[in-house]
Amino acid sequence: MASFRQCPLKFKYNKIDKIPDPSGKEALMGNFVHDVLEELYKVEPMDRTQDRAKVLAREMWGSGNWEKRVKPLVPDVEEYRMFRWKAWWCIENLWKIENPEEIEPDGLEFELNGEVSGVRLKGFIDRFTMGEDGEVVISDYKTGKVPREEYVDDRFLQLRIYG
Repeated sequence: MASFRQCPLKFKYNKIDKIPDPSGKEALMGNFVHDVLEELYKVEPMDRTQDRAKVLAREMWGSGNWEKRVKPLVPDVEEYRMFRWKAWWCIENLWKIENPEEIEPDGLEFELNGEVSGVRLKGFIDRFTMGEDGEVVISDYKTGKVPREEYVDDRFLQLRIYG
């Protein structure tokens, strides 16, 4: 929704016409972190440690073509090193928010389809957990900056739609 509000034409090209948007380095970082966290939540809870996340990140970096995708966008050696450091920092921040060993996901990368006022919607939920009381907890991984107050509504509209 935020992308439509920012630039309807870009939204049309990307979502309707299916013309791929060349990923910038920030998008690639978000995708990499997302992939590592998704794989982390697939392992047994007691194995969801920072050490295991490091192993997954290294494996994915080497075998998942991440290095090949990032190098052209980050050719400077120091900037490339900082890119990898920031990606790890984003992954490591998970342990400041929650203990992954205590989470039992009921769904990962769950596709959601619906219709609101005649408008078809499709989205993906990064992770969800069903509480004992039937409450659904949706986790949406983010690696960017915290939005300024005037942009909060646009940035979190996606979560409200899921709700």
